[in-house]
Amino acid sequence: MAETKLDAPRPDTKPKVESKDDHVAYIAALAQTLTSVTPSGAETVRDKILMHVAAIQDPTAHNERVAAERKAEDELEAQRAKERAELKTKPAEKAKPNA
Repeated sequence: MAETKLDAPRPDTKPKVESKDDHVAYIAALAQTLTSVTPSGAETVRDKILMHVAAIQDPTAHNERVAAERKAEDELEAQRAKERAELKTKPAEKAKPNA
């Protein structure tokens, strides 16, 4: 993604969040949904808001957590791809006549 003027740090301040996530806008969108959610949905929205507040307060920890989640997802997808490839080759092996 290209860096916009909004992403660039101001000369007199240091950047608050190292990632490209716009946490404040996401929190605002979640807060607007609170009027139309069930009690259990409100708990989910609360958890998401707290997660984004924590990301603003400690961007390094947030970035590390997101990187760990992505790595775990990538490893899981690689395992699934390997299993799909094995399933594709098994029918060919079964088709061979036993001699």
